[in-house]
Amino acid sequence: MALTKVSYSMINGATANVLDYGASPTATAAENAAAFTAAIASGKTVFVPNGEYTINPITILNGTNIVGESKSGAILKPQGANSFIVWNYDTNGNVVLRNFLLSNLTIKTEGLTSAPCIYLIGAQYCGIDNILFWDTSGTPLVLAIHLEFSYFCIFQNIHCREIYSGIRFYGANTNRGPNHNNIINFNGENLRHYAIRFDYARGNALQSIDLEYSGNNLYYGVIFENSSYNQIHQFWYEANSATVANPAIFISGATASDAKKNSVIWSAQIIHPSNAVQVSTTLDTVLDNLRFVGGTVNIQDDANTNLCIINPQIESPSVGLLSSGSPSTKIIDYDTEFLFTENNAANLILNSINDSNNSITIQNAGVTRFSAQTKTATKEVSIVSGDGEVLRIQDTTGFLVPFKGAIQFSNTLASASAGTNCLFVDTADGVLKFKDNASVVHSLY
Repeated sequence: MALTKVSYSMINGATANVLDYGASPTATAAENAAAFTAAIASGKTVFVPNGEYTINPITILNGTNIVGESKSGAILKPQGANSFIVWNYDTNGNVVLRNFLLSNLTIKTEGLTSAPCIYLIGAQYCGIDNILFWDTSGTPLVLAIHLEFSYFCIFQNIHCREIYSGIRFYGANTNRGPNHNNIINFNGENLRHYAIRFDYARGNALQSIDLEYSGNNLYYGVIFENSSYNQIHQFWYEANSATVANPAIFISGATASDAKKNSVIWSAQIIHPSNAVQVSTTLDTVLDNLRFVGGTVNIQDDANTNLCIINPQIESPSVGLLSSGSPSTKIIDYDTEFLFTENNAANLILNSINDSNNSITIQNAGVTRFSAQTKTATKEVSIVSGDGEVLRIQDTTGFLVPFKGAIQFSNTLASASAGTNCLFVDTADGVLKFKDNASVVHSLY
């Protein structure tokens, strides 16, 4: 769903040009704020001609439309410790803000010392479109947009450059969460903290998110905290030169009691030096068709229920798909290619509690390949039966991995190095063998 852009030609004759109310690139911040407030009070669409306007906080009304002549030419420079645009449902007679539109502007945020640039509590059917938030100071201390207790809003064509954080959808609890909002075409460059964050938010959608980082200043990309039924579609994250530990996507419930049925993320590419996705204390998260390039930990899985990883793609031979798998994690590959290649010995990393109740399901339409090349003597891959119910892969710690599909052993292991109850290819003759629990080796063909 796209916003209907409002251009000067479309609304000519029903506009309030801020210059006619006393605004000017040479006016003081207070004078420009007074001119904008008067233009808003006219009830017409507020038109901002190209120019740089230093401005104090302004008061908006229901139905306020503020439209710049062009994003690159109409520039607002808010000043002070207070938010540039504020709507607070709790202090405005409990009136919900509706049909507010801000479009075609650049907002330079270095004049704001602490508060979010735009702060909306209780907004419905509002839109922010074709806006550049930009800090040129080098030490940004501002959040571009804070949204709370708000519904059905659209944030489209938002560009955040070198600011502290992008958009926060905040709910102190499930009753105040911003729900059913859309972010479409969000571009973040060198943000210091995070690009987009959700707290106690439900049913929000992100589409076409592009985050790029050239320095070591990144904290997180997208955060879902205690949130439910959200989704990301078409996500690009690139941090080639950054050396940061926090993940590009972080999905979490603060405690087990706050765990939510969480997000669906698909068609994502993450080029990262460290963590890509971390999922912690959540329910029913789906990671579909994600591509990982150049990272250290691709998926960190902590205390989740029903994490499902579908068609993962990895282009880093020394990097594992999954770290610390939870009991109900599923890895499903419907491709005809194999999920784990012989050239990627550490592609599958499974570290879990040493108890036989933890398992990861691997369902693969092609060939699943396991390599012992980089394994230690205590972590060879072996095959055991699950009480006659299912064939499983088991290492010597007792970690069980049920699987479906063919298995190919491409690397070899010396017979003396193989653990008991272990299936391996003997380096001496290349024959597939099994060492039983009495250390007797049996050739299988």
